[in-house]
Amino acid sequence: MRFKKWNDLKIYEIYPTSFYDSNGDGIGDLRGVMEKLDYIQSLDVNAIWFNAFFCSAFSDAGYDVTDYYNVDPRFGTNEDLEALIAECEKRNIKVIVDIVIGHTSEQHPWFLDSCKQERNEHSDWFIWTPTIFDGDDRCIANPKERDGCYRINYYITQPALNYGFDNPDPEKPWQWHYTDPRLEPLREEVINILLFWRRKGVYGFRFDLGPSLVKNCQSSKPLEFVWGKIFEGVKKEFPETLFMAEWGNPAVSVGKCGFDIDYLTHEIPEYNALFRNEPFTNIIRELEKGKNYFSEAGEGSIDEFLTYFYEIEKQLDGKGAYILPSGYHDLIRLSEGKSEKLLKVIFAFIYTWKALPMIYYGDEIGMKYHRGIHKDGGSVRTGARTPMQWTDGKNRGFSTAETLYLPVDNSEISVEAQENSGLLPTVKALASLAKNLSYDTPVNVLAAGYPFVYERATAQGVYTVVLQAANRSATFKADFDKVLLCENCSVENGEIYTEGVGFAIVYKNK
Repeated sequence: MRFKKWNDLKIYEIYPTSFYDSNGDGIGDLRGVMEKLDYIQSLDVNAIWFNAFFCSAFSDAGYDVTDYYNVDPRFGTNEDLEALIAECEKRNIKVIVDIVIGHTSEQHPWFLDSCKQERNEHSDWFIWTPTIFDGDDRCIANPKERDGCYRINYYITQPALNYGFDNPDPEKPWQWHYTDPRLEPLREEVINILLFWRRKGVYGFRFDLGPSLVKNCQSSKPLEFVWGKIFEGVKKEFPETLFMAEWGNPAVSVGKCGFDIDYLTHEIPEYNALFRNEPFTNIIRELEKGKNYFSEAGEGSIDEFLTYFYEIEKQLDGKGAYILPSGYHDLIRLSEGKSEKLLKVIFAFIYTWKALPMIYYGDEIGMKYHRGIHKDGGSVRTGARTPMQWTDGKNRGFSTAETLYLPVDNSEISVEAQENSGLLPTVKALASLAKNLSYDTPVNVLAAGYPFVYERATAQGVYTVVLQAANRSATFKADFDKVLLCENCSVENGEIYTEGVGFAIVYKNK
């Protein structure tokens, strides 16, 4: 069978600002990550996704790039990144970095060039109207010398790079068709950036705002064209490069546009129905309604997610995989409103379900969401980006600094405190078990209520997973030879009895 670069991925997401501060300036850095690689390895992950760390104006937490070819000094140097990659390789851990190619910072030299009235090589790399009186609601009048409005992608400080339009308006000649040859120089530069980092040992790239490149898309065809050109340019030299989407629609990103993996996001109702629908569990307020399946009240349903899963399986058809995340840097922490018992059940699901598991740093110890802080354009998201809690000492072991860039949470949660008990040992045990499960391992649902029960059959044997998210007792008969993991349940005479919220994973040899 052809090697699948995504099949066995177990991903750990790191927000570099907040993981570990190696030099005492109150900000996490790449050398700090390197110092904590033994811990990361203990989680049995084989890939790290780093949030944006290239040079930035930081009006959007690094997602407004000013230089694609250099690590921002707050995080270290290119040499630090190369050293980190080398240490990761010793541990068989792949490095995935964030690349923002839908827009730049308004301070990027490309954009400053494009603001000039005199024509230059970057004049057409951004979307400009002929005068400040033209444009649409995503266009900003330019206060500099060029007469025109420029289109933005997200914040006002993020001018959109020009990959063209689908069905350009004939009355707006500044809207170029996405196949226009005048757009090729930008695409070639993007390929050069990716090759630059690939040659330094970066294994893969997570692309911010994947659907944003071509404007006014009426179908996936324009995005298939643009992403295809970019991927093709990289694969000529590095055919096994991993391409990860921020899209939240694996059927399109993976199924049609050539990405290898995509993760479920807070905009997917079926993902929210698992554990993101209830008050203050989602950053989008209108989604805070309904009932979660993973809730001790036991009033949710797993059916919505299962319907989505079966459809995704058909649409991906072996082209790639979807990721089931505990959370990520744009979401309120998973632990909000959930007990340690319930978090253990959720992690059992994330690690044993037919998906690629992804753990957001700190979720493995149940870090809390820190309300009421706002930094680097993060707004409500900032509370999920606070420093990792390593010890019970000063700054929870994150930094020796007197003043931190982001405040550390005051809870007593830490890696040190959970060395022998708590959530972390359970997560580590689940991660170790999951090494035997790949994305190709089929799943067979046996019961879709409370409890939720399914099998994963490997060539060696069958894993049966019993998840009880509700605070109620239940009994399930299973055929097994041994019990692998059991939390708040009992096993006797071929029966698994859940005593409220808990889970069991048993195994039958073939």
